[in-house]
Amino acid sequence: ASENVLRFGVMSDTHIGGTVLAGMTNEEKLAKAYETFELLDPDLEAIFTVGDVTDDGKLSQFYSYKEVMSPNTQNFLTLGNHDFYEASGKEGLDRFKDVFGYDATMDRVIDGYHFITISTTDKVYNSTTYAQYNDWLDSRLKAATAEDPDKPVFVFTHLTVEDTCVGSLQSQMDPESDLKEVLSKYPQVVTFSGHSHVSIADPRNIWQDDYTALNLGSVYYVALDYTNPLTAGKTDNTNIGYSPVNRGESSTAMLVEVEGSQVTIRSYDMYYDKQVGSTWTFDVADGKENFPYNSTRRYNESKAPQFTYDSKISFLDITPNGCTYVFDQAVNTSLSIPEDGPFVYEVSFVNNETGEIEDTARLQAEYYMFPTPKTISFNTTELSPDTEYTINV
Repeated sequence: ASENVLRFGVMSDTHIGGTVLAGMTNEEKLAKAYETFELLDPDLEAIFTVGDVTDDGKLSQFYSYKEVMSPNTQNFLTLGNHDFYEASGKEGLDRFKDVFGYDATMDRVIDGYHFITISTTDKVYNSTTYAQYNDWLDSRLKAATAEDPDKPVFVFTHLTVEDTCVGSLQSQMDPESDLKEVLSKYPQVVTFSGHSHVSIADPRNIWQDDYTALNLGSVYYVALDYTNPLTAGKTDNTNIGYSPVNRGESSTAMLVEVEGSQVTIRSYDMYYDKQVGSTWTFDVADGKENFPYNSTRRYNESKAPQFTYDSKISFLDITPNGCTYVFDQAVNTSLSIPEDGPFVYEVSFVNNETGEIEDTARLQAEYYMFPTPKTISFNTTELSPDTEYTINV
């Protein structure tokens, strides 16, 4: 890192050994992620991987990950539920330490900043095992903030603390044993988590009501937030609700820059080497009341996406009972949250004579893909011959 500035990378859910998606093995996706980090900044101080390192927790999969790791920087990992599929508890933790040479849960200091990794210890999806770390985490955060109350403290967990950033209501720690009560005492905390695979392009990806919580998406594949009524359930143009059919074409991570109390975060699609969404910048010394991305401020400042004055809709391949229709995507109108685009479109065909709706569609905006398509297309075959319709989008 350059003088007075620390830079590091963060990613999650590499799932080494998992099913091949989009024509790439997960080892190849991991290698591409490391290659992109190197391209973005060859002088990164460290790269962190936040759990589900492997798909099945096999020893061979851990060694496969190690073979791909960048030799040009420090590499630090913690564990997720998939990493305990073959061995749980102490056996699984010892297996990890034997391969990588350090504990999956620890507090390390890099250039004067604390980096705390916390591992789950079982394969349960909404794990209860984080409760065992509450006292230890509290003591480490108390010590770190006593050293310098204006410096951020970085915490890495595979599962997300409930009701924070996007994905935290479908992939959270067990509510009775999560770390929120401890973390909320320290506004200097910046957490990174994965597990949900929810898109890193979602504007709710950052949460700052008590401290800062961030969702990392996934190197393996993208999923949708099924707790959000806008994105929950099946959409007609993706065939699958929670995991789109093109889910394997997304591979994401974050690049973090720290200077004193100021933190700058950029999200990237690692396959295309391109930034996704906005750059987030905040100062932990400002206190949570002044954080720019708290829920109240974002709700008051955000605006719904809108179609522009020159947006078009076209009709192709017209038949007696239908057609293919293509329309321009709506755009964000909020200057404070420039990445906040549309999630889902609802389309209806209204019979002009009867006023009845004869066909509907629910279409995913594919905001989670890079590049995001400029148009959305779909077809209808449910219309009546020789009839005029109004189409509402």
